[in-house]
Amino acid sequence: MAEAAKDILWNSISAIADDSVLTSTGITVAQETVYSKLIRKMIGKRYNKGWMELLTFSLLTSQTDAGMGAWYGERPSATQAGFGDVLKEVIRPVVSCLFNNYVVAVGSNGFHNPLKTFGFVDLLIMLVAKDLAYGGKAVLAQNSESMAQNLAGGDNQFARQTLVSRLLANEKAGQSTSYLAKKEAQYSARKSE
Repeated sequence: MAEAAKDILWNSISAIADDSVLTSTGITVAQETVYSKLIRKMIGKRYNKGWMELLTFSLLTSQTDAGMGAWYGERPSATQAGFGDVLKEVIRPVVSCLFNNYVVAVGSNGFHNPLKTFGFVDLLIMLVAKDLAYGGKAVLAQNSESMAQNLAGGDNQFARQTLVSRLLANEKAGQSTSYLAKKEAQYSARKSE
């Protein structure tokens, strides 16, 4: 139990506390925010949101996309992702987006029916913005060696978060020796960075 609590705590703050992940988080959040804002401007005023709201939402989902998307399987790193891989990734953050939207809405509306504060178009905009940002990271990583090094920390964080998720597709987290060995190797790699 203590190990799970430690994993949750570290994975929830690593995007802003770990120097190797900070650059990747900044690039991802900036891209998601800009893409979301552009898509919302094209669709119309009804779906428009402020920059800070979009930025905050992107920061929140950056901490839950991997763990809540672990059911979808492994994600290729930005340096290895092709067009098909990027296209398939649009599905992964569905649960994360729904969960975080409800959590944010509870702050202003209290506990309520999630369908009253969240629309299908909003969900599509969020998913497309996240997918475009992942594609943007892939383009940056594959065309610039320094960007590939900067984005590697984010890929490592995503793999760590997926590894400790209870929604892991192939294995139940914490119950197999191969899982524990893989987890130990990844956390050892993080400490040596």
